[in-house]
Amino acid sequence: MHRRTCQSPFLIFTIAILVLVNGSVFADKPSEYVTWTGIGPDKWASAWLIHRHLDPGAKIRVVETGTTPTTGVSFDIPGIEPYFRDSQRTTFESLLSGFKVQNSLLIDIGQIVHDIEVNFWGGKQSEASPFVEHAFRGLQLTYGRESVPQSCYFQLFDALLHFLEQNPETHRKSALEQALAHNRQCGSVKNSTTDLDKKYVAEWHPRELLRFIGAGDKVVFIDTREIDEFEEGHIPGSINIRLRDIGRALPPEVQGADVVVPYCVKDFRAFEVAKRLKELGVTNVGLMNPWGISGWNAIGLPVAGTRGLQEAEAMQKLEMCINNPTTCMKDV
Repeated sequence: MHRRTCQSPFLIFTIAILVLVNGSVFADKPSEYVTWTGIGPDKWASAWLIHRHLDPGAKIRVVETGTTPTTGVSFDIPGIEPYFRDSQRTTFESLLSGFKVQNSLLIDIGQIVHDIEVNFWGGKQSEASPFVEHAFRGLQLTYGRESVPQSCYFQLFDALLHFLEQNPETHRKSALEQALAHNRQCGSVKNSTTDLDKKYVAEWHPRELLRFIGAGDKVVFIDTREIDEFEEGHIPGSINIRLRDIGRALPPEVQGADVVVPYCVKDFRAFEVAKRLKELGVTNVGLMNPWGISGWNAIGLPVAGTRGLQEAEAMQKLEMCINNPTTCMKDV
């Protein structure tokens, strides 16, 4: 005996139309992409790239660092496929490759993001990179590092793309600065946390840190990047602790330290680690300014690793810099 099922003719007709038009009953459901909390240009440029160009209108969902997403497409989550950053390319560039993007202007923006977030060794860089970084940091100065509306980040990269479309041959400083100037219509400043940012996480010039070391203080540098990035080049004597590896207890290496300095390439990731260490009770923690290992390298301080000096040689040079900073340090 066959059991008869009662289905509404109208329901059957509706489903048929949906399948015919969309290819699936759920084809019109917006896509979702998931990332960890963070304040770096690579993360927000990637979110913009997805939402504006790769999957227009897709939802960007931000979850707490360390969370393993169970739904959506992950991006800018270290080591989680398909789209993440490593020592060779940014998440933005990973997305360009994965989606087989041929748009030369989006590729140019990928180079800019690469310059800011990955490339601290120098070499050929986009003329636009420092201006884009300045504009990005400007948003965080206006709203507070963790309070910038997503719409403001998207507006910044919209303006950058528009500028590149209109000015294919030149990146004149004055024109680019004007094009990237903050439009306050993107979001209201309710309670700027800029002053709290500075009070909460100190900033030191590397020259000050060398002075601390020379005075006998125990200064611990924490490289917050991935292992391959650390091995390629790091501040001599630093330890490699990623944000997701900092749990409920203080890392033993920082216990008893007089000064703790997390860093990454430009210290966007390092801010998250500094904040977490503060929550765990580390009072004298701060960032470098100029930012990160990029700033450290730019002023002539030694870098150890496969692309730098041997550890012992780098430590020896660092000792020389501590005793006589003028022999190796330059102003930038």
